[in-house]
Amino acid sequence: MENKITKFIEIVVPTWPCNFRCHYCYVGQHANDKQRGYCENFQYPPAKLAEALNKQRLGGYAIINFCANGETLLPSGNLGYIKAMLQEGHYVMVVSNMTMTKQIEALLQLPAEQRARLFFKASFHWLELKRLKLLDVFTQNVNQAWLSGASITIEITPSDELEPCIDEIKEYSLRHFGALPHITVPRDEKDDYKILTKHSKEKFAQIWGTFNSDLFNFKMAVWGKKINDFCYAGTYAYSINLANGDISRCSSCGKIGNLFSRPDQKLPDSPAGYKCPFPHCFNSHAWLVFGCVPALKTPTYAQIRDRIRTDGTHWLHPAWQQAFTFRAFQANPQYGFWRKVYASFRFRRKGRHSLWWHIKNWNF
Repeated sequence: MENKITKFIEIVVPTWPCNFRCHYCYVGQHANDKQRGYCENFQYPPAKLAEALNKQRLGGYAIINFCANGETLLPSGNLGYIKAMLQEGHYVMVVSNMTMTKQIEALLQLPAEQRARLFFKASFHWLELKRLKLLDVFTQNVNQAWLSGASITIEITPSDELEPCIDEIKEYSLRHFGALPHITVPRDEKDDYKILTKHSKEKFAQIWGTFNSDLFNFKMAVWGKKINDFCYAGTYAYSINLANGDISRCSSCGKIGNLFSRPDQKLPDSPAGYKCPFPHCFNSHAWLVFGCVPALKTPTYAQIRDRIRTDGTHWLHPAWQQAFTFRAFQANPQYGFWRKVYASFRFRRKGRHSLWWHIKNWNF
């Protein structure tokens, strides 16, 4: 088996509880107080996940991202799945608000070789950290993770309410993390995935562009732009529901199979093709940057996640600097023209529409 990365896989952890109450959060946009306490029952243990995502089935290793509806590390049962993926040899990314000290310490006690393949995407929710007096806990856990050999990135979800704190955040970040945090783009899931701000796009970019974040710059560059080029989400990359194993092409793009139903067979080969159903790729920093749309030129994931600290060291340790150069179209075969046409037709097929109807409605 080749020691190469061949897939990007998003593991959706369907747990809603969170110890924060960020008004811009996607949980906050969807869930009421009762739903916030809901956790789905996981049908399969960690060993089954490792068996279903073994190197032979994937043709190599994968970059696997664990992200929950609420705080990923809040339910301690998640740790077994994270550990199982590291033991299988995969590169594991964990989205966390970095306040669950006990769970973080448990991961940092893993063997050094596994910690080197562990990456924390530290969600820096400044207002909630201050309100709950957890800023010191966040800072200590982030730095302890980095010192242990795991890699980190620190990311802020910008909001209009956070603007008065920008100078304070910059000063704190340089002093405690050696670099400014990266900036993402908040989306309004109730209004066609528009930017969640009262400002114009240009004004919003001006305000938050002062952090010089390549993550922010890339997301803003593609925000609102429809993807009409051929997308291999569903072949090169997948989104998997941890509770039941359902496989989707990307974050919200249609079920195409189940991870556990036929573990002896390869994962589905069912790309989105030419017609993404969304107004733009709102998770472009993963699906596009990891190479699901070969026609698009993007930075590497290392470029949008790393920072060089004031002492010359990097947030990304060497293993992740290398792993984050992964481009799916370089590690997997690409389709010919007619196979792309067939794949797009199969994806767009609706009801009893004729083939001619589909041809007329394609946008190449």
